[in-house]
Formats: sequence, C-alpha cells, structure tokens
Amino acid sequence: MTLCNDTLIRVLCTDLDGTLLNDKKEVAPADVAAIKHWQAAGRLFGITSGRQETGVARAIRPEIRPDFVVCLNGALVIKVNGQRERRPLPSTAVEQVLGAMNAYPVAQIIVTFQGISHPLDQASGEFAGIDPAHLPGSGQGIDKLSAIIRDPRARADLRLALAQLPVTTTHSDTDYLEVTGQGITKASGLQLALADRYPLAAVAAVGDYGNDEALIKSVGLGYAVANATPRLKAVADRLTVANTDAPISHIVQDLLK
Repeated sequence: MTLCNDTLIRVLCTDLDGTLLNDKKEVAPADVAAIKHWQAAGRLFGITSGRQETGVARAIRPEIRPDFVVCLNGALVIKVNGQRERRPLPSTAVEQVLGAMNAYPVAQIIVTFQGISHPLDQASGEFAGIDPAHLPGSGQGIDKLSAIIRDPRARADLRLALAQLPVTTTHSDTDYLEVTGQGITKASGLQLALADRYPLAAVAAVGDYGNDEALIKSVGLGYAVANATPRLKAVADRLTVANTDAPISHIVQDLLK
C-alpha cells in the first residue's frame, strides 16, 4: 500500500456485501447522504464488488450514482468515462479450473457467463441456461467461476490446486472460492476504471473480505470495516465501524474533516 495524506485522496470506492450493505442488504441513509456529499465536493465514488452488474444495480439505492463500477472481482469494469471492458477467462483456463473443482467435494459450481450466473447441474455436467457449445468457448464470455465447498481441508486443498493454474483465486465468504483470469482482481479493475484520471495513491478503499485484500494493499488509504476478517484488518491502514453502522459516512467525515 502507498499511505498518503488524507488531502491527497480524490477517489473513494467500497465493496458491497458486508461493507456498504448492512446485514439486511440495505444501504444506510447516512451512507447515501455521505456519498452525495463526497461527490458534491468534486471527488469520485465507485463500487468494487464480486457481484455481477445486475446484482450491483439491485444492491445500491437509486439515489446512489457511482462514477465507476468494478464487478465480478475485476472481470467487468465500467470506467469513469463510461466505457465498458470485460476480461473473461481463457478457454484453456476454464477447462483446467472445472477439472480441478470437479476433483473435490464441492457443494455447487457456478459460472458467470456474459454477466449472468448459472449453476452447474452436477448430474448432467451442464450449466443451466447456457448452450453447451459455448463452454468453455474461447472468448464466449466466461467471466468468473465459483465453487461452494464447505469442508475446510478440501477447500484448502482445492485452493492449492488452483494456485498452480494461470488464474486468480480469492474468496468472498468462508465457503466460496472465486476464480477470475490471471491478474484479474478488484485492484486491477480499479486501475482500469480510473482511466488514468487518478493514480491508485489518490484512492481510499474499504472492504471486509479476501477478495478486497489486493485492493486494500494497492491504494493510498485502505480501510477495513470492524466486521472484516483478521487478515484484511492486518493489511488495512485504518479501521472503521462495522457495516451495520454506516461506515461510509464515517470514512467521508474522516477524509473531508
């Protein structure tokens, strides 16, 4: 991370689940007001999420208009200039990841295909709603592969197996492993989203889980909410209140004081 003076921060971005969203999956009115205040001060606000684009849209209140959005842990980016960029997994990587996942006792495998998530029918080996001819399909738009695996030992072993492949593996909850293309993270997505308008050193970011770690490490000022994992708290520059206590309002007050 590149720790900097608060006055140099021109961009604020936040994770959704467990961070901006409270336990009812709602955005606190105080956070809505704080985001508006931040943008009215001439600064940029963005979402950095593991969710697909439609999931992001459902999660944020209509009053929130982010200047940029990083979806699917960086596999889909909507830049500050309005341009969109998708960074799907190569077909060979898809085949290798599915092979690795199928070797372990996963409860479910989910593919995010052209922005929509589909579960694997483990009886037929096909993904519901997707033409089998498109899988793995180089360039066909497989943005992210996820596995729900509840056995801790098997989960750790699968993660080690995935670490040998040309992909990026992270997690957004205890039982989830999420796979994107090599080098595709929220941090790389954020850099793309800013379109050279600001460096990462001018960004404050806040999160709660493993898929936020690269982001928190790379920005000028990294925050962890009080309910974040111990690992994320360890790499963050600052701690703030829990997702249930309108953390964005506290961060904005901290940065604009």
